[in-house]
Amino acid sequence: MQPLQTSLSGWQHLTQAICRTLVHSLWQGLLLAAVTAIVVVLTRKSSSTLRYQLFALLFSLFVIGSGFTFYLQFRQLETSHPALTNLSNPANVSRFSSYMPVDFQWVASRTPVSWLMDSVAENAALIVTIWFIIFSARFVQAMASLGHIQRIRHYKTHKPTEHWVDKLCVLAQKIGVKKAVLLLESELVNVPTVVGLLKPVILLPIGLLAQLPVHELEAILLHELAHIKRKDYLVNLMQSFAESVFFFNPAVWWVSALIREEREHCCDDMAIAISGNKTSFINALVAFQEYNLNRQSYAMMLSRKRNHLLERIKRIVYNNNQPLNAMEKIFVTSSIAIAVFVTVAFVPSSYHQKIRENYATILPGNRLVKPSYMTVQPDTLPKTTSIEYNEKDKVGTGTYTITKGGKKYQFIEKNGVISSLQIDGKQIPDEQIATYKAELDTIIKDVKEAQRMAESDRKQAEKARGQAMLARKQAEKAKTYAERAHLSAIEAKHKAELMQMQAELRTEDKQVRAAMDKLNSMKDADLAYKKAELQLELDQLRAQTAKLRDEAFLKAKVQQDKLHAENADHNLVELREHAEQIKRMAEDNRSLALMAKLRAEEVRGMAQVAKKQAEHARVRAEEARIYFEKTTRGVIDDLIREGIITDKSDLSFRLSNDELEVNGVKQPESVHQKLKAKYVNEAGFEIIYNHNGRTGISKMAK
Repeated sequence: MQPLQTSLSGWQHLTQAICRTLVHSLWQGLLLAAVTAIVVVLTRKSSSTLRYQLFALLFSLFVIGSGFTFYLQFRQLETSHPALTNLSNPANVSRFSSYMPVDFQWVASRTPVSWLMDSVAENAALIVTIWFIIFSARFVQAMASLGHIQRIRHYKTHKPTEHWVDKLCVLAQKIGVKKAVLLLESELVNVPTVVGLLKPVILLPIGLLAQLPVHELEAILLHELAHIKRKDYLVNLMQSFAESVFFFNPAVWWVSALIREEREHCCDDMAIAISGNKTSFINALVAFQEYNLNRQSYAMMLSRKRNHLLERIKRIVYNNNQPLNAMEKIFVTSSIAIAVFVTVAFVPSSYHQKIRENYATILPGNRLVKPSYMTVQPDTLPKTTSIEYNEKDKVGTGTYTITKGGKKYQFIEKNGVISSLQIDGKQIPDEQIATYKAELDTIIKDVKEAQRMAESDRKQAEKARGQAMLARKQAEKAKTYAERAHLSAIEAKHKAELMQMQAELRTEDKQVRAAMDKLNSMKDADLAYKKAELQLELDQLRAQTAKLRDEAFLKAKVQQDKLHAENADHNLVELREHAEQIKRMAEDNRSLALMAKLRAEEVRGMAQVAKKQAEHARVRAEEARIYFEKTTRGVIDDLIREGIITDKSDLSFRLSNDELEVNGVKQPESVHQKLKAKYVNEAGFEIIYNHNGRTGISKMAK
């Protein structure tokens, strides 16, 4: 299955290279837009030919740069070691890489652009698929347009009079077109159009030759002949293909539109230079301000759009190129800003803050111990290039594919017994496996050590999660205690005030009753006078008692409030400090739990990748088994037909590039060549059936 694996790896490399090229083309397009804007500003007074050449050069450099980017990316992926390629490719990531200690400083040094590029690499297949679908749709549309052009070239066309055919030949000689050009009138076009490269044809709307003056028609024909002389039809096709490839890049569309505008300007200048009459050419342009742009996008037309027609007339009259309009200025400014931002984002930072996580241990009684720093233990496992391990099935069989020390080991372990050992693709006989026992024991030990570390990480994550939950519960409990203490203090205060008021009222009632008893005992006038005095004294006593009671109540209330406030503030400060300590402890443990959770998720992701790889390996093994059984049956049937054997009982054979051996006897060369041509498809392979205790298809060492 090695050719199939190589093919899949090559396809993945191609997908990654295309995806990276498309992403890099975005910032390259921004650079293209910025440089093009500078050229537009600096060449406002220059000729249209110079501007066209500069725009075409920049556009070509962009396309070539994208192609070179694809070459570099693909070559880098092809020549890089499988284990050192982008970690976003699951096929190149060890299943046990997530079990190793995490380099938090490296994680901190990652920039947003790095994460974005990794995310793009992870979804490279999806991105390339979407791009290919849209590109295919645009390519089909382009082919349909070319088909339509070929149709209008031959369908509903009419030859003009000989006068205009001769006139076209004269104009072609003046402008320098040496190849034969065919002039036709078409019922399907609305404006003069040039189609074809090797055999160019100028199509004029039907009846145009009879409606316009001769000098205007000559100007139109000179413009179309200029397109033919400059080979603009071919350039336009290449432009359209580039637009289909980079359909997502606005800079490509903008620069391509500038090239098309300058192309028309160049043809205008060539036509005016030959005819020497600006007025006739301007009148011809005005006569074609109504046209259909969407029907022949790959044909060379006299004009492209209405606003551009006005710009062309102004340029011809004033000999001045148009500056950037408002939308183009906004686009160029945005492109420069984004280009600067991307450049800054790609520059690596000179300093990255080291990550250190503090942890607090919760002890009984809500006591806190001094926080300690978690140290990352160095990786003591051997540095293997890659490890693939398929989980054991129900009967205890494990498949290993490991690269270590520059050698690739492939073997099967079943109940502690090693079998089917291959080193660098070379099959090791079963009787020689014992000589590699030390190396294989070391490899199995490394795998088991990685599994043990993964289990330790999982237990640590569970422990941290439990500590975080305990800290949260203690914080909630402390908050509840603080609220209860506050409510109890308020309740005690209200009870004390009520008891004091009740005592004062009882004292006042006793004094009033005594005065009333004394007043009722008086029976004569003197006593009545004294009664009045006593009544006055009683009123004064009541007023004084009420005043004293109010003063005492206010004084006691102030003192109690002050005392209660002091006690409450003191208790509240202690409770707040305790709650804050518990909160900090909970935050530390929550961070620990989050980190453990992230590592557990990473381990789970790698487990899913390993599971998919195991499933893929099982599928390949099943395909190999089916292929071997089919091949073996074919060889046995051919041996029976050749009369070498009568049945397959006690049969053994070996078919290789060199010989055919059946039941220990070498067979004739004619039979060997016949079966070799039919079953041995690659040099160095041999088919073995019950030969020296071996059965299968293997590749012999060179």
